[in-house]
Amino acid sequence: MIGGYVSASVLAASALAGVVIPQRVASALDTAFESARGRAEFRIVYATLAAVGVWALVIGDSEVFIAVGLLWLGAAAVRIAALLLDRPRPDRTYWAYLVLGVGLGLAGVLGSG
Repeated sequence: MIGGYVSASVLAASALAGVVIPQRVASALDTAFESARGRAEFRIVYATLAAVGVWALVIGDSEVFIAVGLLWLGAAAVRIAALLLDRPRPDRTYWAYLVLGVGLGLAGVLGSG
């Protein structure tokens, strides 16, 4: 279950950062806000992810940790698909976030039992 707690903790912490310091998180993700509404929507999406991570930590159930792991793996899969669809210029942080997503996804899915 340690892997599940790690996966959920990183989700909760990173998502809370997106709520509290959205400009810094957006900058790390090479994202810019075109309006105050864009920043608000960014916070809202990250608040949703934070709620899932915190809820997983409170519940502490292997099924919830698997769901968090699948969330990470889904994000990693879309990051790979985006290379073909959007053709971003991946820098070292892009690859680091991909590796982190796969690692935390596997930790949640495999380390939840």
